[in-house]
Amino acid sequence: MIETPESEGKNKQFVFGRDGTMRIIENGMVVRDSEFYMEAYENSFGLKVVETGARLVVSFKADTLIVSNPVFGDANYFIRK
Repeated sequence: MIETPESEGKNKQFVFGRDGTMRIIENGMVVRDSEFYMEAYENSFGLKVVETGARLVVSFKADTLIVSNPVFGDANYFIRK
């Protein structure tokens, strides 16, 4: 099943600052402020959220951005139009 902002009724933004801060905004409301840092891997990079200890792995394949959560074994695919 393909989920889109329209089908889910959500608009979610991740805003990353040059100072290592991250803000998650959902439907215009800030739902989380945290700090982050990046980890480099062979074919991808990791995003580590300091506040929660969560780690996301980000990789690219052609026109697709893949964000996966190794702990839960799931992934989200974002395809450029």
